Amino acid sequence: MTLGPHSDRPKRLSAPRHGRWGYAFIGPAMALLLLVHVYPLVHVIGLSFSEYGVVEGHARWAGVDNYARLIDSDVFYIALRNTILYTLIVVPVAMLISLGLAYLVHPLGRRMQTFYKSAFYLPGVVSSVVLALVWSWMYSKENGLLNQLLGALYIEPVGWLADSGVALVSIALIAVTSGLGVPLLLLLAAMDAVPDDYYEAAEIDGAGPLRSFWHISVPLLKPTLLYLVVVMTIGSFQVFETVYLMTDGGPSYATTTLVYLIYESAFRYFDFGLASAQAVVLFLMVLVLAIVQFRLLSTDVEY
Repeated sequence: MTLGPHSDRPKRLSAPRHGRWGYAFIGPAMALLLLVHVYPLVHVIGLSFSEYGVVEGHARWAGVDNYARLIDSDVFYIALRNTILYTLIVVPVAMLISLGLAYLVHPLGRRMQTFYKSAFYLPGVVSSVVLALVWSWMYSKENGLLNQLLGALYIEPVGWLADSGVALVSIALIAVTSGLGVPLLLLLAAMDAVPDDYYEAAEIDGAGPLRSFWHISVPLLKPTLLYLVVVMTIGSFQVFETVYLMTDGGPSYATTTLVYLIYESAFRYFDFGLASAQAVVLFLMVLVLAIVQFRLLSTDVEY
């Protein structure tokens, strides 16, 4: 049988050639991914089973000794508790405030929305060092802004960073106030994608703005909320800059987190094997937590 001029056989024969071109184009990106992410991960896992000598400059196989030391370390459990508590404060509070702000800002005009988006997004792009300096002044026990406000109410000054009972909450407050910009932007963008027909039908049925938001907007925002919860949880488990700049893990390990403990083990005590074991445990915890969040919170939403 003779093939006609419009036969698709030549296209089928050339398909693998096009596929090879595709692999050639994504090759550099994959090589960069392997170099920057996969190789360091594999190297850290290997180093966690080794004892690295700084003077010798090479690693010696140590088996599971680093993980055994990790299990026996009281400081590790303190850092784990602080990290979990910090996450439980930052993520729910930031999500609730972001939802409330989205509810208040969304009905406004475009110019006012742009103003509030910029206002809440700005602290997120400011350097962590600048934020630490500003909040250190605000938390100062002698002449800080917060204690001056408490003094106006005849309340004794609080050692925001010196009191082990409130130091971690003070660090969490910085993360909450400076991390509202991205959630607000994403929530407003997701709310803009919701068809107006749903709100019009709810208004006809007598539902007010708050009820419409809770029963229409929030359920349809579940994919965005899931993304924000996962990303914010991962970010909270990786908190380091504010702890390093403001409290140095104190007082009495009250603000020592897992990442700060890894930093101390690696670059203060040069125990790279133990630091690698701590990093592997942190990675596995974040991975499992992300999977659980996806399983519990994922939903199929179409509109």
